[in-house]
Amino acid sequence: MKFIVNHFPYITFNDYDLHECEKAILSDEIVKPVTLPSRFYIRILKSTSKILELLKIKIIRSTSNDLLKNPLSDSNHLFTLMIGPDFEKYFPFSYFISCNRSIYMFDAWPCHHDSIISFVLKNKIDHLFVTSLQATQTFKKYLNNTNVYWIPEAIDPECYLYSNIKTIDVLSFGRKYDRYHNLIYSFLKNNNKVYLFERIKGEVIFEKRSDFINALGNSKISICFPSNITHPERAGDIEIMTMRYLQSIVSKCLIIGKAPEEMIKLFGYNPVIDINWNDPITQIDNILKNYDNYNYLVEKNYSTVINNHTWLHRWDLIKKSFKKNIK
Repeated sequence: MKFIVNHFPYITFNDYDLHECEKAILSDEIVKPVTLPSRFYIRILKSTSKILELLKIKIIRSTSNDLLKNPLSDSNHLFTLMIGPDFEKYFPFSYFISCNRSIYMFDAWPCHHDSIISFVLKNKIDHLFVTSLQATQTFKKYLNNTNVYWIPEAIDPECYLYSNIKTIDVLSFGRKYDRYHNLIYSFLKNNNKVYLFERIKGEVIFEKRSDFINALGNSKISICFPSNITHPERAGDIEIMTMRYLQSIVSKCLIIGKAPEEMIKLFGYNPVIDINWNDPITQIDNILKNYDNYNYLVEKNYSTVINNHTWLHRWDLIKKSFKKNIK
């Protein structure tokens, strides 16, 4: 199996999250990495139609006798990860027309559905793996010739740490839900609680990845809401279990907020303390005063992720999906 690897510099937190998944896939001996050309080189190729056509003819001739038999074989399967419709990443590899083609896509938000469906149809993608259950159900309606699977996000626990002595009371990283923040902020400040959050919209709390991991590992409570609540203009009605839930769990934080329905389905129980909107201040005060009483849930969540929701578990699911479709 040929795996297109992202060798670009890690700039955003999403890049690091993607790297965790890549690391698990590349640990499998059946996987052979293919280096991704520079974006500049790709754009030159795309803008030069004559070169593309010549390239296409050359590749067709060189691969026309390569018949598909086993999707897991080294020579005839091309696989890659994408964050949203990053179609440029699949170019010019898409011209290997006789390959079995697979994509694992993150952030398949409703605003991208039409372009994703168009790309999959045009490029004859054989297997599409999507992190959202709702998006998976949508794609299945329109992609009759593509095997579409739900493969939720996961995590590499070795990339995180936790402390038994927590020095941060409450952490809200990434998307801050203003409705809840405005209710608890004054109480936490007036009671000298350590509360870290996004002070300016879009500003990253931690400049370094190591600072983020250390802070999360030292936090008692992590506030998590699905993107359809914090960013409805992007997520629409899609409620997804994102990495921030799993990162909080392997850092042994107690999560309060709202669990996505698909997360409850995956865990078999609700791993999140739901907000008491009638009295959120008393709720968070009681949790902090009686934090040790929630250790059972912290440990249960941790064990559940370690045993069921690592990237190695997800890679096993992906391989099983391939094998189901061997003719």
